[in-house]
Amino acid sequence: MLRTYAILLRGVMPSGRNRVPMSALRAALTDAGLSDVRTYIQSGNVVVKSPLDHVPLQSLVEKVIARDIGAEIKAIART
Repeated sequence: MLRTYAILLRGVMPSGRNRVPMSALRAALTDAGLSDVRTYIQSGNVVVKSPLDHVPLQSLVEKVIARDIGAEIKAIART
């Protein structure tokens, strides 16, 4: 069963070390298997659908961002 999650990314900056382009983030999370990926401006907030529980989802998002975008960002996922 797919659940809808709000994923909050901590420490996302519009420029500098923790810069996370939202279009790249949407593409990376979609490629990682998440569904209906939507971002909210440059805030680092993402809405996705996933069958994962929140802890594995948080881990997946953190790994995808580190691997594909090169930023060390903590993720918090809430239904």
